[in-house]
Amino acid sequence: CDRGSSAATATATATATATATQVYQDLVGFLKSPNRPDLRLEATKAVLQCVTDRDQSLALVDHGVLKPLLSIISMGTSSTADQSIQDAAWNALQALLSWTSWEPPVVVDALLQEHVVPRLVEVVMDCPCPPPKIAAVSDTASDNNNNDNDDNGFTNRLVDASLAVLANVTRTSEGALELVGTTLPQEAVYNQQSNNDND
Repeated sequence: CDRGSSAATATATATATATATQVYQDLVGFLKSPNRPDLRLEATKAVLQCVTDRDQSLALVDHGVLKPLLSIISMGTSSTADQSIQDAAWNALQALLSWTSWEPPVVVDALLQEHVVPRLVEVVMDCPCPPPKIAAVSDTASDNNNNDNDDNGFTNRLVDASLAVLANVTRTSEGALELVGTTLPQEAVYNQQSNNDND
C-alpha cells in the first residue's frame, strides 16, 4: 500500500510540475505574441499577479520571462505605441521593480544577463522630455489632475519607474559596473596618492 501511495504521489507531482511548466511556457509565449498588443497586455497582468509569490516568480524567470518584458518596455517608449502597449510596458516595469527589490537580489543577476542596464538607459534617453510649462497658481490643480491622462504624464511615469529599477539593479557591484563601465575616466577616479601629495 505504501509503495502504491508513493507511486501515485510521485505521478501526481510529476503531472502538476508538467502542467505548471506548460503554463509558464504559454505565458512567456503570450508576452512575445507579435501583432497582439491586447494579448501582451493580459500576459503582463498575469505576470503582475505572480510577483508576490517568490516560487512562481523564480519559475517565470527560469522560463525566460525577462527578455520579453524588457522588449515590451522598449516598445512602450515608441511614439506609435497604442494604449495597450503602454499599459503593458507599465505592468512590465512594475514587475521588474518588485523583483529587483528582493533581498538577496537573485533576479538582478538574471536581468544583467539580459542587458537590463543599457536597455533601461536607452528607455530613459529615448523618452521625449516634455516642454517646460508655466502655469498660473489657479491652474496647477487642474494640470495635476490631468497630468496622468496625457502623453507627458505617461512618459514621466515610465522614466521614473525605469530609473527606480536601475537604482535597484545598481545596488549590486555588478550592476553598478554595468552602469558606469569597467573603466572610468581618470578624472572620475578618487586618487588617494595625489591627495596625500598635496597635503
